[in-house]
Amino acid sequence: MRAKKHISKGKMKNQINDFVNLIDLLEENKKFPYYAAERRIDLFISYYIEQILSDYFNKPVKFVAPEFPIKHDTNNQANKADILCVFPSSKQPIIVEIKTDQTSFKSTQLGKYVHSTQNWHQVIGGLRKIVEKSKSDYRVKYFHLVQNLVKNEVARFSSDNQLLVNEIVKLKDCSSKKGKGERSRKIIRLVKTLEAQWSREAIVLYIAPDTTIEKVDEKYKKMDSVHFLRFSDIRIPDPHISESYHRFVSFMHKIA
Repeated sequence: MRAKKHISKGKMKNQINDFVNLIDLLEENKKFPYYAAERRIDLFISYYIEQILSDYFNKPVKFVAPEFPIKHDTNNQANKADILCVFPSSKQPIIVEIKTDQTSFKSTQLGKYVHSTQNWHQVIGGLRKIVEKSKSDYRVKYFHLVQNLVKNEVARFSSDNQLLVNEIVKLKDCSSKKGKGERSRKIIRLVKTLEAQWSREAIVLYIAPDTTIEKVDEKYKKMDSVHFLRFSDIRIPDPHISESYHRFVSFMHKIA
């Protein structure tokens, strides 16, 4: 799991109780017909994603970013993968999709992810084009994404751009029209130098209920780059792990 700030035992107990209560509320609300559980559950999975995937792959995995954009072949629109992670040792990216029921799984979406992530150079190239065509005010969010990609070695700059990065940081909270325009132009200059750290295919991993995975086309299950993690297979590797993680795993098994 990602590092957390030190807190007192009393506050920690209260936070654990609050967390458990949120899980209980989520479990109860999922019974209602129009409750979009997927958008809530993915927050908890994101919180524990490093623990879940490190245990699944039996090696360290790092969280990089949520809602990672993967450009369409024919336009500047994008599919947004729920979570982007990476193996720190090899720098191979992991595209994670979270599904909570059969109706939310689309075989066409899986096929697009497999096709689009066969070459990570193309994914980063697509991201450059998305940023260039994005709205000026929105580019500061892409700057944050790019910083995370470089920090986690999913991508890198082709040249030393630290001075340019520092200039953008100074303009990050700028509210004037002139400052925003300057910031936007600098972000485009920076992103044009972005390149992939990994050159081959990414891992595509679906976390979903057992019944959803059972209906996936067998051709995808035979691919080395495609993985399926059932809710019921999310484990507790260490009995001394936090009470909140125990409760989270128990909930995932209940809705498996």
